[in-house]
Amino acid sequence: MSSVIRNIAPFREARIIIGYIFLVLTALMVPRACPAADFKITSDDAGLVSGPLFEPAVQIVMDGEIFKGDANKLSSIIEKINSEGRYITLMRLKSIGGNFYEGLKIGRLVRKHRLATYASFDGSHNQSCASACAYVWLSGAHRIGGVSVHRSYLESDRFGEWEKAMPEARQALEKFLSELEVPASIINLIKSTPASEARLLTAKNDNLEFQPFIFDFLERKCGRFYKSGDWYDCAICEIKRLQFFAQVQGSIETYLARYDCRVGFFRPTAPASMLQQSAVEPSLPVISR
Repeated sequence: MSSVIRNIAPFREARIIIGYIFLVLTALMVPRACPAADFKITSDDAGLVSGPLFEPAVQIVMDGEIFKGDANKLSSIIEKINSEGRYITLMRLKSIGGNFYEGLKIGRLVRKHRLATYASFDGSHNQSCASACAYVWLSGAHRIGGVSVHRSYLESDRFGEWEKAMPEARQALEKFLSELEVPASIINLIKSTPASEARLLTAKNDNLEFQPFIFDFLERKCGRFYKSGDWYDCAICEIKRLQFFAQVQGSIETYLARYDCRVGFFRPTAPASMLQQSAVEPSLPVISR
């Protein structure tokens, strides 16, 4: 069986050592469930993600260590939610990390569906979302809170396996983070932090709240008054429109078409086709001036 590349919070290993004797004594007494992260659906919380709420919106909570197969599990949940005419605005993250490649797969799902991501932190060291979970957080269209990061490692004592697997993992991570427009300084921080340590990244302090191209899009749609209350309301409104396009694609298009994110009121004369036209942008020249 091939070795597994892990990206998990350092404090997890300490807990494993402390609890080892107890686990050995009880292993034969307790039924073993298939390990996996748990995904729970909750109502959308406008208190956390402000702005107009387009019903029916929900949030997903990812709780637990990331194992192989969790991305497929999440994909099925998203598909079911969307088939019911609902869409997902935000993923709350409570995970110490886990399988490296599975974390990237979950991150790509988050990016595909334009989910916002939220992870709480205590100001010095994050224990809500760390390691492989951080890649899920970085995939968010709107990132809230903070995460802990460090290098991955291989569950193997064979140097030859490390020599082959780790450069491949680093290349996969660099490609993944580059696609998200994560700054080179953050990528280098992750690559330079040993697996036994952790560094805290926050959306505010590290300027990671939005991907650069999403921020530029929001500026164009909402104006250049960044960090004002009105700007945020407009920005979250636009992100929810993007989420809706990516997931449901038109079941409440008349409602959304008549909503102006810039001023927050219904435009009675807005054509119902406006939403559909916005969903597929024409080919336009990229301008830099």
